[in-house]
Amino acid sequence: IIADGVPFTLSGNVEQLPIMLSGIFDIGNSKQVRPYLGVGLGTTRTEGNFKASVLGFDIASFNSKSSWEFSYQLLAGVSFEMSPTSNLVLGYRFLHVDDDDADLDNHTISLGLNFHF
Repeated sequence: IIADGVPFTLSGNVEQLPIMLSGIFDIGNSKQVRPYLGVGLGTTRTEGNFKASVLGFDIASFNSKSSWEFSYQLLAGVSFEMSPTSNLVLGYRFLHVDDDDADLDNHTISLGLNFHF
C-alpha cells in the first residue's frame, strides 16, 4: 500500500483450531455417487497477530490472546465410489466463529480419499 507516496505494509495471520460435533446426512441410496449435507456445533480456538510497517520499519503490532469461541459449520459435498473399499470425496465447509472482536468466516473446499476396512 502506498499512502502519500510512502510504502505502507500491513501483514498478519489468524490461526484457528475448530472442535466440532457434526451430523452428516447422505442424500439418496446410490453407492456410486452420494451427495451429503451436514451441520456442526462446537468451539474454535482463535489466535492472531498483525503488523504495520512504513519504509520497512515496524510501527505497530498487535497480538491477540488465544481464546475459545462458539462456532458452527455447514457442510456439503459428494462422494464417488472408486472401489468397494474406497471413495473420492469433494466437499465444501463454511465455518463461522463468533469472536468477541469480529465474526470470522472461513470457506474451505476439500478433496479427499476415504478407505473403508
